[in-house]
Amino acid sequence: VRLGKASSCDKISFSGKLRLALSYDSDSLIVSILEACEVQIPSSDTSANPYVKISLIPSVEGGDPKLEHQTKVATNTREPAFRETFLVRIEDVDSSQRLLVSLWNQGDVEDYSCGGMSFAIDEYAKPNTSVNGWYFLLDDQEAEKSNSRCVQPVKNHVVSTNKISLAADKRPVKIQRNTKGLGFAVVSDGPVIVTSVENGGPAAAGGLLKGDMILAVNGKEVSDLSCAYVSKLLRQCGDSVDMIVQQAPRDILSNPCYTPDLMNGAKDKDHASLPPVVLDWETLPPLEQKRQQAIQDLIRSEDHYLTDLKFGIERYLLPLKKKEFLSTDKHEKMFNNIKEVADITNKVLKSLTISRVPLINTSPNLPYYIYSIGEVYRENSAELIQQYEEYLNGRKAAHQEFNRLQNVGEFMSFLQEPPALPDLCNILQQPREHIGSLPCLLQGVLSATPLHHPDQAHLGHVIQVLSALSRTSPSKKKSEARKMADIQERLIFSSSVKPFPIKEGDRVLVHEGSLYKLDKKKEKSTDCDSALIPLL
Repeated sequence: VRLGKASSCDKISFSGKLRLALSYDSDSLIVSILEACEVQIPSSDTSANPYVKISLIPSVEGGDPKLEHQTKVATNTREPAFRETFLVRIEDVDSSQRLLVSLWNQGDVEDYSCGGMSFAIDEYAKPNTSVNGWYFLLDDQEAEKSNSRCVQPVKNHVVSTNKISLAADKRPVKIQRNTKGLGFAVVSDGPVIVTSVENGGPAAAGGLLKGDMILAVNGKEVSDLSCAYVSKLLRQCGDSVDMIVQQAPRDILSNPCYTPDLMNGAKDKDHASLPPVVLDWETLPPLEQKRQQAIQDLIRSEDHYLTDLKFGIERYLLPLKKKEFLSTDKHEKMFNNIKEVADITNKVLKSLTISRVPLINTSPNLPYYIYSIGEVYRENSAELIQQYEEYLNGRKAAHQEFNRLQNVGEFMSFLQEPPALPDLCNILQQPREHIGSLPCLLQGVLSATPLHHPDQAHLGHVIQVLSALSRTSPSKKKSEARKMADIQERLIFSSSVKPFPIKEGDRVLVHEGSLYKLDKKKEKSTDCDSALIPLL
């Protein structure tokens, strides 16, 4: 293997610079290979086609380092933007080994090493330990022993302190948060750039502009930090946030690493940030794959539930407000605070998906990787409890009012108007059913969560407080009679079926919950999205 000609900078021999991020999670190192610059290619090669290898050294079997992962080849460039993330499993790795990251060039005849760096496993395999920055590409021998961080270079799609100083003047911006948030969206890394500002929103009132680079947040320098980190920092701010911003130079906005077109046609509230990297599903450990499946099941349940609530509000709650046969007092009694229940569900769902990372080599049912959900539920647990307690306390009065209205002809005619499904009885019952199933869904995530993960403490607390709200607590099984009584209360008979008591004779409960239909062509099952299907 030949090394490309190196240059001298501060007595360090290097053949380029590489930007990467490194963090620890679930007995694995998460390695994000972001970009490189000033890459020196051997003179024998006619083109620059760099790529990055990730290995563990020394090899346990001896010989060459064992290749763990490799990026795609960036063709015809000495300033490649890789933007790829990999998981390197280290649970069975010797703590004395090192993680070797090396940049190679795909040559005309053979591939050449252009240098690299390495990181001690025992130094970085710790919770809350991470790096994100630029490193020199050291020669092969030095790369196997150390790494050397360097200052942020000046290049087209990277903004350095020097380049920032040549652009527009820096200016302070103060934003007062409202109930919907801060009112702007961001994208890109180092620095984060404002991609859109909501008209008339808090950010617009504070003087924030599209194309502003965020240099500092509440006194903290963030110009070289990732979009995901800055987004989280902004979400954790209080009622107001002070920022130092600056309009980005035109070449930054037009560079492929910054893609404002991704935001076109979308509402700001739907995109607080766009992830800068993608993650390969096949590199996730089995336990993490199980955890991600449980998280997607949870999000899918929340999404279906919210869709039904929104339908119920549009189809039943709002039109019935205008009906003469239902007074304002009785309308409020029947629907109670179901709009507020929908609002907190929507808030939680948005927070869960705000920092998701796209997955590749996975099924359509698992499009994103989400690192943590516990903090979102814990932060919103007090409001969840408040809204659901109010709704559940008013459930008996709502049920009585619904039964009374069944004797009102105008009401029954209104219910038969299309669309008729989900029906009103089902909509009114859903918050109780959902809060009963939510602890079980969270428990599914918790059971696949490593002990060191922050979700362990957060989810344990949330499951405990939410279980207390519901009679379907996962820690206390209801008696058979109680279950049958609940089903009888919720059971809805079609007009062609004569109502009957379900608890009679030798009839017993076999299954309560979702049913699945088998897709024989794809040899897999799909959720029927049923609300309540008892098999008796």
